[in-house]
Amino acid sequence: MADTSWHVKEYQNDLLITDCFYMDEKMKMPNGKFTHYLLVWNDTAKTHYSPFLDAVGTYFRGQKQGTWIYYTNKGSKAYLNTYHNGKLDGLYQSYTDNDQVVVEGNYRKDKREGEWHVYGPNGNVVITDEYENGKVVSSISTSNPSDMPSGGRVVRVDHIKVIGTSPGGNLKTIEISEDSSFTNASPGYDFKAVLVEKLKADITSDLQGWVILQFLVADDGSIGRVAVIRKLGDQIDQDPIDAISNCHAWRPALKNNKAIDDEVYCIVKVTNSVLTVNYAYTLGDLFNK
Repeated sequence: MADTSWHVKEYQNDLLITDCFYMDEKMKMPNGKFTHYLLVWNDTAKTHYSPFLDAVGTYFRGQKQGTWIYYTNKGSKAYLNTYHNGKLDGLYQSYTDNDQVVVEGNYRKDKREGEWHVYGPNGNVVITDEYENGKVVSSISTSNPSDMPSGGRVVRVDHIKVIGTSPGGNLKTIEISEDSSFTNASPGYDFKAVLVEKLKADITSDLQGWVILQFLVADDGSIGRVAVIRKLGDQIDQDPIDAISNCHAWRPALKNNKAIDDEVYCIVKVTNSVLTVNYAYTLGDLFNK
């Protein structure tokens, strides 16, 4: 009986949301592969919800073990965590929509340890933070903001037209028209002031530094998937996550007058007990503000 396991599939609205194994019939101790799905309104059919893959990993005797991969609602990887006996211990990576690594480092017993890197669009390291016991002890940043991931202004290309070529035909002159049908998500209220008000009670005289976060503004304007890209400390990192998660909805991004998801970056800085907040749609723009 020691090797007995229960294979459980949980459904919601007749759609699979959990596929996992348990050691006990009361389903208190997961053991084995675990797959979780989230249900999202099918915007095309407008009649039902569709499941999308949310997380895949393994439990051992009730604790997360090994590699866990979490996904976006577009089907691409969002981030990877590594666990040992239920604690973060090992490789962490977060990704762009095309699976390019943005942030990479290692945890040791639930705390960041050693070098953590932020990568630029060409795979170059643009920020290196050195952690000891979960705290930054040194930091090296690129001096060129354009080297940041997705650096520079966001341009949605609507049309590319060849308007001339060199005599040999190898060098083409092109005309690029920006996609005027696209607009980024926007708060519709003073998001910076609201965030400062929510966080000012957490500022102490000895706290210095900055935190970078990334969050999703969904096509209904709701805010979700708030994640820390660059840490300062456990409490000051968690507080912005909670504050942003509880902010009012934004106006969603629009493409051809249709609401779509949009990614937003936010930086929270503390200098001489003064708290400032900025947001942008690329890390490059964030550092140019």
